Amino acid sequence: MAQHDYSIANQGFPATRADINNVLSAIATNNSGTSAPSTQYAGQFWIDTTSSTWTLYIHDGADDIQFATIDTSANTVNFIDSELGDNSVTTAKIADGNVTSAKLSYPLTTFSSTGIDDNATSTAITIDSSENVSFAGDITTGNNGSLFVLDSAGQKSAQLTNDDSTANSLQIDADPDNSGSGSYTAFRIDNSEKMRIDSSGNVGIGTSSPSYNFHIVGNNSGTVSGRIQNTNSNGLAVFGARNSDGFGCNYGIGSSGYTTIPLFTNRGFITAQATTDGLVLNTEDTDPIIFGISNSEKMRINSSGNVGIGTSSPAHGLHVVDNFAGNYASKIENNTSNGFITQMQLSAAPDNNSSAFLVCADPANRCIIWSDGDLDNHDNSYGSLSDERIKQDIRDSNSQWNDIKNIRVRNFKKKDDVRQYGENAWEQIGVISQELETVSPKLIKHVEPTPSDILSDSSFGTLYQEGDEIPEGKNVGDVKEVHEQVKKVSYSVLYMKSIKALQEAMERIETLEAKVQTLENNNP
Repeated sequence: MAQHDYSIANQGFPATRADINNVLSAIATNNSGTSAPSTQYAGQFWIDTTSSTWTLYIHDGADDIQFATIDTSANTVNFIDSELGDNSVTTAKIADGNVTSAKLSYPLTTFSSTGIDDNATSTAITIDSSENVSFAGDITTGNNGSLFVLDSAGQKSAQLTNDDSTANSLQIDADPDNSGSGSYTAFRIDNSEKMRIDSSGNVGIGTSSPSYNFHIVGNNSGTVSGRIQNTNSNGLAVFGARNSDGFGCNYGIGSSGYTTIPLFTNRGFITAQATTDGLVLNTEDTDPIIFGISNSEKMRINSSGNVGIGTSSPAHGLHVVDNFAGNYASKIENNTSNGFITQMQLSAAPDNNSSAFLVCADPANRCIIWSDGDLDNHDNSYGSLSDERIKQDIRDSNSQWNDIKNIRVRNFKKKDDVRQYGENAWEQIGVISQELETVSPKLIKHVEPTPSDILSDSSFGTLYQEGDEIPEGKNVGDVKEVHEQVKKVSYSVLYMKSIKALQEAMERIETLEAKVQTLENNNP
């Protein structure tokens, strides 16, 4: 590939010979290069080799006129602006992609292939200079035929077809070959998207990212985002729900904006009130709201607002009971990569050992996280955050020698373990709160007794028993009265005091060892 200005300079023989060779090379390669020759002459050809598809130009003295394209991969040549010579269109005369409206006259005759009919009395198909195709009449496909829209890579981006097995049907298919991901069908008006169906089948109106099967997003001040309306003056059943036997209920808003639908022989009501701007599901007196499947209760809300799943006597705000071996009674799952599972919050911030974030029991309390962050572990196995970066005012602690020396370390068994395991209850090692309190009282805190604590010692209080008047939300075996609180030990602080005392002991031992060594050295 070479180009030359075709002017031989007055120079020595070696340079002249090289110059002549360059001229011959430019002639042999048809002045090929990635840009036009720096010096051009009228009638001169040159080839642009910038890409694998070369372009052949002829210079008219002022401009470069595109003459042909040469596809070096397919080994084909397409000539530009070739005249047809007559009104016949054949594959031998026209290369693909080079038919323009300027070179075609109407009517078209002498086709070398079938598929275009010339029986129209006016222009039926128009191809403009931008290669846009317009049709004056209807577009009809064959039996079960399709119209395809291709993307820039030649893949089928969309398909419009009918279902051959069903008369009068229409199918719109985005990415019919399933060659990509994230496909969708959008409906636009005035060049603005109004509705979308995504690849999951979710339908979005007012949103291009529908998160639900039917997702409507509106930004209409003072108006609703969606409406189901019955224009019949006598109609009320704007929305109806029925099972296969015809049982169910209707829901509608009357002209007064207040509609009540009685259920279960007037024991329950579904009410829509204009004054409350909401839908109310209500029951008479203290009857619960029960949710069932296959005529079996699955969930209920009692008169206290407690929600029970798997239990007909919910004693807490959310009470879940499960009876499946090897399964979880409940599961909270977040599938995002940066989400959270749950938050437990006491808005009043009590910061004490009376309110708890979490209680784990079986039924004895195994783990409690109190509102001040303390964690009580039944088996005394836990850890703590201790990163230097979250601490300040760091210094060596005071001597713990005397405190640790006066603490009594005991062996004992927990009474709740004895009740559950009998002779197999294990013996533990630790301290007794009352004894430790005389040595280091700051290590002792007080908590409300649990039913297990009261069963261990009645001085803590009493429990509800059969025959008692039990208030709603309480059951037999729950705490009825509290007489005294239970003392607990901050073991994590005690352990650190012990480590400090051990370090002091090691220092004393090392000092004594050094003295002994000195005496031995002086008295061999």
